[in-house]
Parts: sequence; C-alpha cells; structure tokens
Amino acid sequence: QLDFTRMLSKRLQWPNVEVDSLGCMHAVIPGPAGAPAIAMLAHVDTSPQFTGEGVQPIVHRQWDGQPISLPLGNLTLDPAEMPGLKRVAALKDTIITASGDTLLGADDKSGVALLFAVARRLLSLSPEERGATVELVFNTDEEIGLISASKLEYMADVVAGYTFDGEEFAQVDTETWHAEGCELKIQGVSVHPGYATGKLVHAAALAAHFVTEVHRGAENDTEIGVPATTSGRKGFIHVLSVRGDVGSATVPFILRDFQEAGVAARRAFVERALQRVKDAAPAGAQFALSCSTTYKNMKSYLDEVPQVVDRAVEAVRRATGVQNVVQGAIRGGTDGSVLTLRGKPTPNIFAGWHEAHGPKEWAS
Repeated sequence: QLDFTRMLSKRLQWPNVEVDSLGCMHAVIPGPAGAPAIAMLAHVDTSPQFTGEGVQPIVHRQWDGQPISLPLGNLTLDPAEMPGLKRVAALKDTIITASGDTLLGADDKSGVALLFAVARRLLSLSPEERGATVELVFNTDEEIGLISASKLEYMADVVAGYTFDGEEFAQVDTETWHAEGCELKIQGVSVHPGYATGKLVHAAALAAHFVTEVHRGAENDTEIGVPATTSGRKGFIHVLSVRGDVGSATVPFILRDFQEAGVAARRAFVERALQRVKDAAPAGAQFALSCSTTYKNMKSYLDEVPQVVDRAVEAVRRATGVQNVVQGAIRGGTDGSVLTLRGKPTPNIFAGWHEAHGPKEWAS
C-alpha cells in the first residue's frame, strides 16, 4: 500500500502532496480564497478474504451482453444471475474482469481511478473555476477495520467528505452497518498424546464446537442470521476464521446490524452459545470473549446535515442523468462511517465496482 500511494503521489503535478506515516496520500487542490474545503477519498487496499496477488485484468470492450467465461477458476459471469451485470448488458459498455483466480481489486481501485480523473479535471482549471478547495485522500487499511480513517490527522478545514466506494449505480449511500468485532480466546491443556488420558484439553476442538454452536445456530435462527442467509436490512454473525492447536485457539468473528440493538441481540446469542460450550468443556479449559465497536451507522449523523447529502445527490443526477437518485444503505462500512462520527460528514458515492471480495469481481 505504501509503495502504491508513493507512486500515486508522483503521477500528477500536485500543488501540495504528502504521504503520511499511515501510508495515506493526501493532496490539496486549492480553490478560490475563502472557499470551503471538501474531501474526496478512495482506499488503496483490497479485501484479505481472497487473493489479490498476480491479478490479470481482462478488458471486454463493447461487451455484447453474453455470459463471460473466465479463463481460470472455471467461473462464468452470467447477467441472468447478476443484476448489476444485467443492467450493463444492454449498453454494449466496456467492462473489466479478473481472470478467475484472483480479485480484480476494483474495490476500491475504481474509486482511485475516479479520483484521478477528478484531479486531472480540477488541475486543468484555475482556482477560481474550481469553486472549492478539494482535499484528495488515498487511504490505507480500510478493509481490515477502517483503521487509517480513525487516525487521519489532516482535513481540519474540511466541511464535508465523500468516499467513492459504492456498488449500486447512481446511488448515494447514507447508511452503513453498526459493526462490532469480537474474538474468543481459548486456552487448553497440552500434554503428550500418549499419556493424555484425563489430562489433555484440546483448545482447537473446543473452538470447533463454538463455531458449530454459533454458525449453525445463527443459520437456523431467522432473527440472527449468517451472511449466506440474509439480505436487505437483515444483519448477521460471521465467523472469520479459526486459528489454533491443542494448547490454544482463537476465533475472530463480526456482528452486523443497522441498529445497535440488533448487534446487542447477536452478542447475547453468542454469549449463550459460549455458555453451552463451557458447560460441556472438560476441566482446565479457559475462555475469554471480547467485543468492541468497529464503527457505527452514520445515518443519524448525516440526517443532521442534509445539505451534504443533497450536494452528492445533485452531482450524481447531473453525471448520470438519473433523476431519482437512491439514497441507500450499504451492507458494509466505509471510511465515511468513521469520519462522520469524527465530525466530518461523509456519505458514499458509487464507484463502478461489483461483486467485490471474490473472483467474480468486475468493474464498468
């Protein structure tokens, strides 16, 4: 990420540019004297859920709308099964895919590309023609918990921000999850397996029991849910991984809902599941569960500054020709979730990527 932002800092003749200790690139394009300042942001990292190493992008020019068979991974992108692709199918547009065994990385390199187009346009104008001072931020570590957004030290004079990190065409996202990250640590008792009778306590086996209790229980409970069984405004519990051995194990997982009460209900569900595991565990097993808020739903904060959202809606309307611009909810979080709570209201604008975090990712 640091190499990438350093490269970006040298691609244009920025009037003012820096790459900070977080690896984020910050550039300021000044407007008229006394004009307000706004920020535009795109993150440079990609999801750790699937490999992004050795990406081989494929450009499909004037795509004819037929299913696309990717050369690797035995995958097909079929517009009959993918609503976003179906919309583009009628346009004979150019789309970009990966080759089938990696991410494309359009989440959020699409946003990066968009902001470079914005920067080139602004730099071609005089400060008076720009109308406002624009601070461009290409930030790091969004996908692993919006980390850099919580630590950015600039943008002091910014009155509003806009992230370019959305999927739905002509949509302005004004609502995100309320999100918690949790971790269960299990301590077992490791002894020689040949002499383990009545002594050994297998931490990884207890972790597997916990995952079964949580995942299968949530899967079968329509009020709790897992990602594969939920959509729309329904939240979920999602186990991220299981790491461990006989002596110790760790299970990180996340809780998501649009309401804080929904997250609390899922936390209580997990605590009940853990108690069942504890009740069945042999003596000597130790358990430590911790949860913390990762970010909050930004809607109530944005509702207090409707002009910030109205400007975004009008810009999208002008750019796309779509009159009924949707103010929607994203089933995820953005850096704007954190920045809004830090006093910089920051809705999210679509960036052209689709099917993120997997090998079927594409952009248009």
